[in-house]
Amino acid sequence: MSLLVRKGNHQDLAVYLAYKGIFMDSIKRTAFKYILATLPFVLFITSEIIEADYSLLSDESLQQYQIGEQGPSGGTIFYDKGSYSNDWRYLEVAPSHQGDTKWGCNGMSISTGNDVGAGKSNTQRIISNCTEPSTAAEITENLRLGGNSDWYLPSREELDLIYRNLHSKREGPMTNTRYWSSSQYNSTQAWAQFFGDGRKIQANTDLTFRVHAIRSF
Repeated sequence: MSLLVRKGNHQDLAVYLAYKGIFMDSIKRTAFKYILATLPFVLFITSEIIEADYSLLSDESLQQYQIGEQGPSGGTIFYDKGSYSNDWRYLEVAPSHQGDTKWGCNGMSISTGNDVGAGKSNTQRIISNCTEPSTAAEITENLRLGGNSDWYLPSREELDLIYRNLHSKREGPMTNTRYWSSSQYNSTQAWAQFFGDGRKIQANTDLTFRVHAIRSF
């Protein structure tokens, strides 16, 4: 048996297998050998079953979620970009916050982004460039919750999605306080958001605001 799918699109294969009744209990023990090619399509040969990394076909990639539903780590789904790319489709906000702390690294210029999808790399860059303890980024990076350790501090626009898609509709775990994003404004200020009315603010990184982690999957 063989299947023609878009190059690199493991979700096509996963959905096809589920449709054919090949469910996760059998998939978990194996993965499927695939051929890298320069063509826009790759032929998956499912008769050539080999032992491999099961991460190509995860439970998360088969499950579909709606905004406002509980996510796989016990949090709340607040964004769906419609399809999988760069190894993720959904954003999930943690079920509870991680306390109040400063953004930190005051006086240090760190290259961060504002857009949806930037939070994870922002968090990693902050930690790589700043050794100050107990910063907002470090607290989320160290979070172990719901069987996952891939939590991070949301970017400015990711944080705003939590407000618009959940909190403004009286859904989700947030409260009417100020939250840090992972997006720096300049060497002494970073972007935050007041969830009382949704205002985005540029705040001194030595101030203490709420920290609330998210993850992508």
